[in-house]
Amino acid sequence: MLRWMLVVLLFVMLPAAGYARGQKEYISPDGRLRALVVPVSKEGSGLPESRIEIRKMNGALIFEKDYSSSDGSHGWVVNHATWTPDSRFFIIGRYSSGGHQPWHAPVDFYSRRHKRVFSLDKYVGTVKDSNVQVVAPDVVKVIVRKKAGVEDVEIIVSLSKLLMKRK
Repeated sequence: MLRWMLVVLLFVMLPAAGYARGQKEYISPDGRLRALVVPVSKEGSGLPESRIEIRKMNGALIFEKDYSSSDGSHGWVVNHATWTPDSRFFIIGRYSSGGHQPWHAPVDFYSRRHKRVFSLDKYVGTVKDSNVQVVAPDVVKVIVRKKAGVEDVEIIVSLSKLLMKRK
């Protein structure tokens, strides 16, 4: 009975120990890292914007990226996130918290090797759909908007090869 009460007490206290309500956790396939998508709310704003944290399994923070804005309506909401099967990249799909540019859904990716976030848009053009499909260990499929009135294009790209070409 005492053991059960301690377990219940632990779960009640977890939010007070720094775990944000509504956050989502993504464990890397190799089980060594966890990515957190933490909602960041500003008083009087609509949707909670997002912050990304990459942590070791012991909780140590490795990387953090805040997508929130000062007014709560000019930042970004993370609506799609996933690790690649090789655990080398964490993909971050997002949309504007204020509804700006509804035709644009930027995608970033965290590189474990570089310990930073890169913009996929910078390499492939304006990403239209943040629901990136992972098709191989480090290969993703995205839909890119070419020009107004012209059909969108599906692009398949290796994230590691993109970074090898970066300037």
